Amino acid sequence: MNYFYVGNGVHGKMGISSYVFQQLVDTTVSEELNGEEKDALTAKGGLRKAKNRIEIDSKGSKLRVYVEIYGYKLSDFKKACERLQQAVYEAVYQTTEVAPTVDVTLLGVLDRND
Repeated sequence: MNYFYVGNGVHGKMGISSYVFQQLVDTTVSEELNGEEKDALTAKGGLRKAKNRIEIDSKGSKLRVYVEIYGYKLSDFKKACERLQQAVYEAVYQTTEVAPTVDVTLLGVLDRND
């Protein structure tokens, strides 16, 4: 398990585990895909399910979040992905005061009946 360290040497450091970030991201993506973005994006593409990933650099000072999703035909993918990216960023930042880099990847385009 990796940790992201917050604080300084004077007052001490606090390590936030990658598990905490993973839970924040998974919850936020799920809420967005079942809420505002349900008509544009989904985490399931047939038998495949998109996954979210967290990377913390070796020094524990940079956080990268990777979100994978599928889009529905005739949807505005760009705007939907931007809103999802912003929602994930805000959820992580408001909870931990850590500013992550969030990458949203569109894995494929589906018909509405998939």
